[in-house]
Amino acid sequence: MDKKAGVTIGLKFIIGLVIGILVLIVLLNVVDKVLIREEKDQSINYFNALNEQIENLAINSETTQLIQLSKNQALISFASQNRRIETESPTGEKKEFEVKKPVECENCLCICRTEKSGYFEFNDCSGIDDLCYNHKTSISDFYLFRNGLAELSIRKTTGSIIIT
Repeated sequence: MDKKAGVTIGLKFIIGLVIGILVLIVLLNVVDKVLIREEKDQSINYFNALNEQIENLAINSETTQLIQLSKNQALISFASQNRRIETESPTGEKKEFEVKKPVECENCLCICRTEKSGYFEFNDCSGIDDLCYNHKTSISDFYLFRNGLAELSIRKTTGSIIIT
């Protein structure tokens, strides 16, 4: 009898341990997805505020606006063609990338998710997670590829929007 009780208690312990590990894995996945979604929503809120600020800006005036980008997100302007972007690493190595203009863009500002950290791919602004806003006025060549908050300077003239 004692051997059966010992085996049963050991079997119950192993089953309980396996169930506990499975529950922990599920909880970690749910928490991770919620946190990533919240971070993504924040960048979309900042992006919408930026575009609203640009639209409401009077001609021949300037303002500043905060933008927050999540990991592997870039803020890129597009005119009527693909964008060539040159980046420089901390060691001084220069790389040039071409990013395909989204079909719906004419004078766009886009938040694009990149596949690789620190590098652009040709189709990085063609995904379902990418968000673009068409402006009536031409936007100067601009891109920002950095995680976290950044302050942008925006100037609107008769024929263009200049972001630095």
